Amino acid sequence: MGDDKISIIPYDEALRITYDAKIVSLRWDLVPWSLVLDIDYKSAFEQTNSEIGRAWLVFYDITELWFSFDEARLPNGLFSTYYISTSKIDAEYTDYSLSILAPTFDATNKISLDPHKTLKIRAKKLRSAKSIIVGAFGEFGPTFTQRQALGNDQEFLCVFEK
Repeated sequence: MGDDKISIIPYDEALRITYDAKIVSLRWDLVPWSLVLDIDYKSAFEQTNSEIGRAWLVFYDITELWFSFDEARLPNGLFSTYYISTSKIDAEYTDYSLSILAPTFDATNKISLDPHKTLKIRAKKLRSAKSIIVGAFGEFGPTFTQRQALGNDQEFLCVFEK
């Protein structure tokens, strides 16, 4: 189950897959002692009208999670703007940093501060998987039902259990 729809991806691809991706959720309930970053990724990096797939980035043994959304409004979700960067902390842990857009607005609804923020995760390991199936879903991306068709939670979990 899941092998025909979901595939584990190499570490370097996992770092790149976040380019211009929509972060759909941060989940604690799927993999014990881990954080799952559930994203809609673009199938062709750095292309505006690329088809969209679903991916999971699983961070194991997290010791820190940091982000600032102070007064940010996120009407269409949270979007990353670049690849994940890494910084080795010691023999066990790595800091993973992801540039995101989290805009704040003034009283006239104009962006008031720099909308670029950083999401940081300190973890021992990163493993990732993506849907093999991709599709065109319009301006706001896939609906919940369409995302499940790309790969549901059970299908993703299956490939991580191997």
